[in-house]
Amino acid sequence: MKYTSGPWQIHGNSVVGVDETQDDGEIQCQRIATLAPCQESSANARLIAAAPDLLDALRRIAMASEFDVARGIQCAKEMRQIARAAISKARGEQN
Repeated sequence: MKYTSGPWQIHGNSVVGVDETQDDGEIQCQRIATLAPCQESSANARLIAAAPDLLDALRRIAMASEFDVARGIQCAKEMRQIARAAISKARGEQN
């Protein structure tokens, strides 16, 4: 699956992918979504912008549960922290 790499940020009524790794120092943006104004648009934008972080969190949790079963409780704590951080970003509770 190919998608615009994160981080994704909210700018006005749009969600954009920001790539600051250009060789010439330029910042390149890719529009991910433009939301129509509505009561839920801010929450929808936060959820869309958090998508790369949510995917990364799920991948890390899946890998940890496959490879770190022997670590037990510590692994479970780390997975909870990863999940909570991604959920907080989707809810707009952190930047």
